[in-house]
Amino acid sequence: GEKLAPLAERLARLGLVRDWDFVLHLPLRYEDETRITPISELRYGQTCQVEATVVSSHLRQGASMQLIAQVADSSGTLQLRFIHFYPSQRKLLGPGQLVRCYGLVRQSFNGLPEMVHPKVKACTGTSTELSKTLTPVYPAGEGITQTWLRKRIDRAILDVDLVDLVPPSFLEPFALPSLAQSIRELHHPAPGADFDAYAERRTPAWRRLKFDELLAQQIALRHGRSIRAPCRWPAPRRADCAKSSLPLFPSS
Repeated sequence: GEKLAPLAERLARLGLVRDWDFVLHLPLRYEDETRITPISELRYGQTCQVEATVVSSHLRQGASMQLIAQVADSSGTLQLRFIHFYPSQRKLLGPGQLVRCYGLVRQSFNGLPEMVHPKVKACTGTSTELSKTLTPVYPAGEGITQTWLRKRIDRAILDVDLVDLVPPSFLEPFALPSLAQSIRELHHPAPGADFDAYAERRTPAWRRLKFDELLAQQIALRHGRSIRAPCRWPAPRRADCAKSSLPLFPSS
């Protein structure tokens, strides 16, 4: 394929240049790999993780070559479909392999529950341990892996000074956490965190970031109005216009 642009250039396209850019590069979504769902309990439209043994796998020729595999646990059978795949994935899905599959469940043409392009990993050694927290998934460019991004973001969090510029008196009426706490929780949800609340961005940490965005917008609006305040003739009233005080949160 084509040679990738330098890493710094690819990161800059995502707006990732300074440490603060990485700190504020918030997850696009989360994956719940903290539990295993029996295949018989899968529901269409849900994103789940199963642990099962590969029963069969084969290539199917159509408009394009597809990799089709069937995996099974003690409760049922699940079909996996890959329209684009690598030789390593075909090897991973060899019959008899114990694997974990994470993806969106849908109904296949043959009536089985199916995952299309799920995340698949072998269950061997230490990889059999389940994640203890929700896994953040970030916007990423070509050739930039989630593992690399997570490590780079963690390093940036350690390097920046998470000073909170918003006075506590502004936060207390809304029961909002500090900026440092919010940033750390969004990148590293606590064990047992509510997946739906994080996915729907309604946790206190998400609300704090939304509050900061709205506050910054109001400050920008106030500044813009102060330098563009309309002036009327006669000329002597211009001085009065320049001295006008605008509220922090305008009513209109």
